[in-house]
Amino acid sequence: MLHRLRDWKDKFEENQEGLIVLNTYQQVEDLIDLLDERYTRSDVTNQEYDTDVKRVAKPV
Repeated sequence: MLHRLRDWKDKFEENQEGLIVLNTYQQVEDLIDLLDERYTRSDVTNQEYDTDVKRVAKPV
């Protein structure tokens, strides 16, 4: 699936079984960013945005 996404297709390598192979620390960080939903795609603009500024709101 990742190899079909424009911004993610060259970030990771896959082995013959289709599993992601992480060879560098940067690849590990990129995978964490992907899994914690740091990046959001807009249906309106079809662009991907870095949402690193997301914070948990304090209870009122």
